[in-house]
Amino acid sequence: MGKGKWDPTLKINILPLEQQFFAEFLIYLNLFKYFFFNFGRSVDLCVIEENKSKWSNFGNWTECTESCGGCGVRWRNRECLKKKDECNCIGQNREEEVCNLNVCIYPKQPTCCGQRFPASVNGTFSCAILPKFDIVENETLKY
Repeated sequence: MGKGKWDPTLKINILPLEQQFFAEFLIYLNLFKYFFFNFGRSVDLCVIEENKSKWSNFGNWTECTESCGGCGVRWRNRECLKKKDECNCIGQNREEEVCNLNVCIYPKQPTCCGQRFPASVNGTFSCAILPKFDIVENETLKY
């Protein structure tokens, strides 16, 4: 091939040789620093996709611990499906929620639990969290 003629198989370096050498040097320097400062430490295999643990779907809800007043709690669990024992799932294995918000009938006390009060909600008498009101003198209620 003569000088100055175009050849489609010709391969060139985009960077001049000195810059290419310096760029490769920085890559190897960073690798050396990584291995030097992490020598003897175990590699976190859990970040590799095929080793990541995953959650199963949640199971069914348990029965509510109370029959009324929003005093009860129910929960459901899920399982961490581990591919390696040392790789844990991120998040919680249990979901909980308040249940049975219907108002307790006298003589059961309290009628409602926590910050819940008897109220009509969508035409049903139940235990609800009431909105906060700011009372300002000589003005109407604001919430």
